[in-house]
Amino acid sequence: MTHFPNGNEPKNLYEFSWAYAQDAKVVVDIATWLLVDVNPAAIALTGYSREELLGMEVVMLHPEAERELVAVEFLVTVAAGASFRFTRSA
Repeated sequence: MTHFPNGNEPKNLYEFSWAYAQDAKVVVDIATWLLVDVNPAAIALTGYSREELLGMEVVMLHPEAERELVAVEFLVTVAAGASFRFTRSA
């Protein structure tokens, strides 16, 4: 038998992949740049609670030195209508 967090079984494959993804995933309101949803991996990775993350500006998830670059990449990506993915270089 499979155990689901809070006893809530995902209703479809999307919900399952969101809930059990190892990668942090966030949904951002592109007009305000605020986080409107986060998956459990995002909570675990950042150390913030769900409540703390919701309403946080997306650039605040990055170190201060990267925020300007993240903001520019976010704007370019949104203007192109693409999905935003920021990966730190080594």
